Amino acid sequence: MERNVFVSGYGIYSGSPLILKNNAFDLSDNNAVDVTVVDTLVANYNSFSSKTDSSVVLGPKSADLRNNYWGGTSDADVPKHIVDNNDDLNIFGVAEYLPTLASAHPDTPALDKAYFP
Repeated sequence: MERNVFVSGYGIYSGSPLILKNNAFDLSDNNAVDVTVVDTLVANYNSFSSKTDSSVVLGPKSADLRNNYWGGTSDADVPKHIVDNNDDLNIFGVAEYLPTLASAHPDTPALDKAYFP
């Protein structure tokens, strides 16, 4: 999935391998999760700006979450937005998230614009 904007609804749930590039997430429901994946996940150059407790929830496989913008969150606080083996020993996947981006990638859609097909 590439260049999508996810605002105020629900995020993505995938039971199969998932590749995300240049997507923008800005969910407002604190119980929503931007991305939940049961298989492998490669997510690069995305913007995770949601007001949710968890942005990414992993399953049994690890994830490549490098080079994403986390809405201004410091590198030390990014793991608070990722649920992986570091949080729950029943989840075998571990997320690699460094380096992060200091601002949204230029190819990622802006949240302040309207897009029409």
